[in-house]
Amino acid sequence: MVSVIQFVPGLPALKHQNNTTLETEEIISTNELLHAVRLHNKQAFAELYNRFAGILKGLIVKITNDYSIADDLLQDVFIRIWRNIETYDESKGSFLTWSVRITRNTITDYYRSKNYKQQQIQKPVSDELYKLSAAGAEPASASEAMGLVYKLDPKYRVLVEMIYIYGYTQEEVSGLMGLPLGTVKTRSRTAIQLLRSMMELQ
Repeated sequence: MVSVIQFVPGLPALKHQNNTTLETEEIISTNELLHAVRLHNKQAFAELYNRFAGILKGLIVKITNDYSIADDLLQDVFIRIWRNIETYDESKGSFLTWSVRITRNTITDYYRSKNYKQQQIQKPVSDELYKLSAAGAEPASASEAMGLVYKLDPKYRVLVEMIYIYGYTQEEVSGLMGLPLGTVKTRSRTAIQLLRSMMELQ
């Protein structure tokens, strides 16, 4: 695991050293680290990164299916953690649960971004998505269909991408996104209905 933090404004490149005042991972609990981070202890933040970066990057890769953006999104996640650490309330859940929520929000914001839409507009649309959305509507090109997908509300768009573009099952999406399976199924159906309506208006 990378142990150098270089991306948080105001933080120099930091590396965990055995001869520093920061105790080993086995001795210092996560809550103790978080207390130190709240006091702007950069060394504690570096150790926090070492402990959780691997888990959060794995989640990013699973949701986006794109290794090329994982490091950049992980950087954004930890910037948000550093800036918002005061809002974490351990009585409402573990730090991992809180950081996973930040990770998902970061991914959603990325999907909303103008650059992402421009990069993805030419992605191929799966035959299944095309048939489902185009049923009863005038034929549309793949690029037009993708353009409609990116007009959907993010909560629908993410599901369409994961299920119909990246090939995840609804059960897998439920686990990765932390949503009840029933919610995933309902939103997926709603997304297809919205796409059909938009195609009929084309």
